[in-house]
Amino acid sequence: GSQRLTKLVGTGRAIEIITTARNVKAPEAFEMGMLNHLVPDKIALFEKCQSIADMVASKPPIQVNYAIQSVLAVFDKNGYQTEAKFFGDCMKTEDFKEGVAAFLEKRKSEFKGK
Repeated sequence: GSQRLTKLVGTGRAIEIITTARNVKAPEAFEMGMLNHLVPDKIALFEKCQSIADMVASKPPIQVNYAIQSVLAVFDKNGYQTEAKFFGDCMKTEDFKEGVAAFLEKRKSEFKGK
């Protein structure tokens, strides 16, 4: 957790939280960037998760996979090369062509994961 926490909240805050072992309440964690969203209850949490899942599911699966791998590559020494490779690979997919065509034709994309 120390490595991820430092990247999320910065060195000073990470050292303070880790060395004091204090609990960080949800509003403060959200403010520091430790949480993406803050919801009032379990029902709102489920609705928020479903909304995000629906948005991700509407995107081309190959590109979603490449995007996740590119973000995670920040922990590698070759993160920029990974991102550049995946960007080039995305441009070769049928889904990329579909996305561009749909944008130009002002219609919703129909991705097939190819």
